[in-house]
Amino acid sequence: MPCFVRRWSARTGMESHLRQALARAHQDLFTRDDQGLESALYREHVEGREFLGLAIYDEEAAVTGATRRALLEAFALLEAAYAERPGSSLRLTTVFEFVSIGRPVVSGMAAVLRSAPASWVELSQRLKTIARQIVEALAPSRLLVGHADDDPGLLVFICDDKEEIDLPRYMGSSTRSAHLRAIAPFLIEPPRWFALDPTWRYFRGRQQR
Repeated sequence: MPCFVRRWSARTGMESHLRQALARAHQDLFTRDDQGLESALYREHVEGREFLGLAIYDEEAAVTGATRRALLEAFALLEAAYAERPGSSLRLTTVFEFVSIGRPVVSGMAAVLRSAPASWVELSQRLKTIARQIVEALAPSRLLVGHADDDPGLLVFICDDKEEIDLPRYMGSSTRSAHLRAIAPFLIEPPRWFALDPTWRYFRGRQQR
């Protein structure tokens, strides 16, 4: 299933306008697409100016379909109005995925990580180990690790659940310290942390219900 992420950085003072515009575009277009399986919007948890969007489609035809083209055009317009720069949708190759269909998503977190291009395979293996540990311990609604095809070294780690995921608490925990020790040798910049944004929340299309 084709999977994409897109990042936005709001201009100063335009954070709420960008959030609302993203939510409108999603509601007007993605949720009406029979081939749109899942989508979510995450907001950077410190300054709150950066957003990360996730979109998963049913089949390859949706990537070039009219609905997705319209969604990308809407994104371009709202980026011109509210974002610091134009965005780009990056296709992810799934490195690890766990989905529990019966568990709805009400809370979530995401991390964007960057390694040297030659080190992403090693980083992905460390992330897979962490992902398996989380699945065994918590059985979340979704856990996804993906590598950006067109941006060597960029990986995305997403964990969503029906229970509250307390990102600030995780950030100060010994668990996070252990996770960082495992992946730090392969990082070339600090991870960017995001929480599921309540404006957009999470959408699962008809074929995932």
